[in-house]
Amino acid sequence: MEIKQTSLEQGIEAAQRGDRECAYQLIRQSILEDSQHAPSWYYMSFLLNDVEQQREYLEWALKLAPNYAEAQAALDQLHIRQVLASARSIVAPEYRAASRKIGDHLVDQGLISAAQRDEALAELATIAARAKRRMRDDAQAKHLGDILLARNWLTPQQLAAALVRQLLGRSRDGQRPERLGEYLIAAALVSADQLGRALAEQAGLRMRGKHMRLGELMIRGGALAPTALSSVLEQQQQDFSSRYGNI
Repeated sequence: MEIKQTSLEQGIEAAQRGDRECAYQLIRQSILEDSQHAPSWYYMSFLLNDVEQQREYLEWALKLAPNYAEAQAALDQLHIRQVLASARSIVAPEYRAASRKIGDHLVDQGLISAAQRDEALAELATIAARAKRRMRDDAQAKHLGDILLARNWLTPQQLAAALVRQLLGRSRDGQRPERLGEYLIAAALVSADQLGRALAEQAGLRMRGKHMRLGELMIRGGALAPTALSSVLEQQQQDFSSRYGNI
């Protein structure tokens, strides 16, 4: 005997097929049939275009089922997207302060001399020229910080602290988020201290020839939830595509 599908199950299938209108009508019917059924409110939130309505439906699902993990995760990600959207809109499009390089920050802070900065930049330019026609994994590409660390002109902790100060300075100057750390700070997902510790660990690993992405380190250290990282990376990619196109 064939078991009849519920309106919610039919609506989910319609959404998976890409038929949003049919999915909307079916899941709406599910809510009308049982307004106390939390999953109906949860799935309906994905079919709404208005952010505030999405938030209201997710909050209602959580009110009906306080331990509804999927609804809580969706609400958290919605909050992250709203915070990042606010951070991106702070600066008028016609204004963009010049971004200072990390080498300049390190000189200003007295951590390295101008001569050391220029020597390291010259070495970096030589490496870049040799690798110009070679595809490389971004995580293994040579950075100025790697050269300074290899020459023992900086410690991983000093480099990490300088990078965090540069990031905070960009934010104060009205720069839009670009790097992952900037997005995480803008969304208040991690503190400056947590970011600094992860950057220091990353730099120490790079000195030993090991490469780990920043987000992975923060998840491993318990500073960041995987769902939050996924949401931020998705937003970062969307911003990059809208700013520079598919290059």
